[in-house]
Amino acid sequence: MAELGEGAAVSTTGKQDDWEFEARLTSVEFVSPIKVQLEKKEVQAPHWVYADRNKIKQPWKAKAKKLKLPQKVFYSKKPAVYSVKHTNPEVAVKIKVVKSKNVGGQAKIKGNLGALELEGECPTSAGEHAVKLKIVKKPKGIERFAGELALGAELDPPGISVPLNPAMAEVFFILANPAAMHARTGVPAEVLRYLVLRVGLAGREKPKDVSIEVAKFFHMEHNVKYDIEMGRTFYNALPPSGSISAFKLIGYLYRESKKVNCYDQAACVQGMAGAVGVGIQWIFMQPYGFINKTVLVGRKKPTNNPFYAAVAPPNNRRMIDPDNFHRTAFGNHAFCEYYTMIYDACAGPCVGTDKLADYIKNAIDHSTALNSMYTGLPGTTSDAKHYPGVTGIV
Repeated sequence: MAELGEGAAVSTTGKQDDWEFEARLTSVEFVSPIKVQLEKKEVQAPHWVYADRNKIKQPWKAKAKKLKLPQKVFYSKKPAVYSVKHTNPEVAVKIKVVKSKNVGGQAKIKGNLGALELEGECPTSAGEHAVKLKIVKKPKGIERFAGELALGAELDPPGISVPLNPAMAEVFFILANPAAMHARTGVPAEVLRYLVLRVGLAGREKPKDVSIEVAKFFHMEHNVKYDIEMGRTFYNALPPSGSISAFKLIGYLYRESKKVNCYDQAACVQGMAGAVGVGIQWIFMQPYGFINKTVLVGRKKPTNNPFYAAVAPPNNRRMIDPDNFHRTAFGNHAFCEYYTMIYDACAGPCVGTDKLADYIKNAIDHSTALNSMYTGLPGTTSDAKHYPGVTGIV
């Protein structure tokens, strides 16, 4: 029995009609301008070749388990990505016709990768032919198609469809070209898998919905927790220098550290949303101030004293008297904005319900007597500055 992804060339002979046709699919390339990386290496086309058909499956079971992703689905060593905005997306295949007798000059090639449909035409003459297939009925939102790419050649005459050997593939559709931070290295396929299969972005058509789901999920579901001792970054997110050119997005994905701060969370929202083509702005606010009762990332229970673990007893409490001299505050804070609405995956979360002024009003304690003891507190909208934020990932 053939192994998964291995298909013998098909030979169909009808002696009564004196015709025969034998052909083999030899390579597949998903033609897209979007650069993709996997395990920090750029994926090179073609995305499947017959000669390496038994080597295309990525042995990703352990990492899938770590990320709480399905372990038995197909993951390719050479995934591809399209944008739903790409017009007439194509798949370039090579088909080797081994035998051809008394069949029509052109064969219609039709097939599918899951719900993704493809079609084109191939000469029926002997030899290897470069064929361009069109993707028909492309999705309107974010999707992942993976598994067996099944193609067949419709011959006229003799009016019969001959299946070709299958290929194995993994293809993503995202909302637009990935944001700028992914331009140099390529959008990480691991991130797309996580966003589709774990975060639940499959089917999302609106950037706003992506922003909401990303901020909400990474606030509580990714199993990272706010650093309640120092509030320092653990993933190389270091504002307000203007940009973060080496944010450890892959490390964040795999939770190399279980601790995070607001810089990490804002960078996460930018980098994750940017992977599916949603460009989110970075805001750095300094000074910020004492926080109203809120839930910090991963902490589940509310606090108004964010660094309580660094305070000596008896003041090392999550909730403390608002005017207690030992109460801690955010000296500064990073969060995100999409079309004037605020997204904060560190505190709250805030998921696009407030504009900047209302966000500051709701998040910062303006009534505590402690404000009079510190210059500039509480922070105001003029203290919130836009920066490029994440411009590169590692």
